[in-house]
Amino acid sequence: MAGFPVLVEGLPFELDSVRSKLAIYFQSKKKSGGGECEVRAHQDQRKVLVYFKSEEVQKNVVKKDLHTVQLLDPEPVQLRVTLYDYGSNGGSSVSPIRVTADTNKEPAIEQTQLLTSSQEHSKHDQSPAKEVRNRGPADPVEESVLETSERGESHCSQLLVSSDGPIQTDVVAMYFERFVPDVEISENAESSWFVTCPSSADLEKIILLKQHKVGGKTLKVQLYDQAKEDEKYEPRTFLLRGFDGNSRLGHVALYVDSLSNNTQHHIEPLQDGESVVVTFETDLDAKSFLQNCCQKQFENHCITAQRLAKTNSVCIEGIHPSCSDDFLDLYFSNTKRSG
Repeated sequence: MAGFPVLVEGLPFELDSVRSKLAIYFQSKKKSGGGECEVRAHQDQRKVLVYFKSEEVQKNVVKKDLHTVQLLDPEPVQLRVTLYDYGSNGGSSVSPIRVTADTNKEPAIEQTQLLTSSQEHSKHDQSPAKEVRNRGPADPVEESVLETSERGESHCSQLLVSSDGPIQTDVVAMYFERFVPDVEISENAESSWFVTCPSSADLEKIILLKQHKVGGKTLKVQLYDQAKEDEKYEPRTFLLRGFDGNSRLGHVALYVDSLSNNTQHHIEPLQDGESVVVTFETDLDAKSFLQNCCQKQFENHCITAQRLAKTNSVCIEGIHPSCSDDFLDLYFSNTKRSG
């Protein structure tokens, strides 16, 4: 892609190991001020060239001299970005490594996927929504987005995103910012996030893409309507897993207090010794509680939490082996004895 290059200096890692992260960063308007681009190698391993499709985007990126980028280490690195002068090195310093589908290097394939999805996104943007339906059987999720946005019956502007492998939240955020600069990302669970868009039109830009890939990982994107989801689950009951069999119930109660802002509750340990059911006496923000569980450890143990689906069944324990099914039917159908 011929374009408008900038010189990036101070790269602490080999380009192939961070190529996809650099591409995502410089494609993010919110993070870098950038846009559609191509990453190329420089003969100096501590430098890299980024070619932008638009001169306006190029000038916008170099307005900030130092860019702080999260690469491989926990600590972000600072990269100096300047306009690239072709004449300064006689044009001989550039290795014209284009990112194409023909290359066998994995990082290059990842970059191709990013650029390809960007091109597909542009095509969808130029096509009217009704043409999407005329192409043939549409995905049920896509149909729901189009129909609700046209009829104005829904104001859903949130997506539930899950990955088939570990990805940093910042990388996920930069990926979706390529489509919607003002998107908000919050963690839901391990390898799962909520993506909130400013409008249903912005949400449609994302959901219409057939495939989302970041760093070799596939993202599953689906509509999330909190009101409808809440109808499926008990509003005050949660299952927490990951405790040590020797964990004290009093310590677990303090842990739950810290996650729920001291909301009154009671805890029921399960027989596996590693799980408890927590039932709150009043309503609380279920989304915040689940996120707090994922982010806060209990005695160096990672705790997972999930909501319990509504059911009309109960589990009965401690039944004597000689107790027959007929007796149980009679007992639980008697409102005076069993309620």
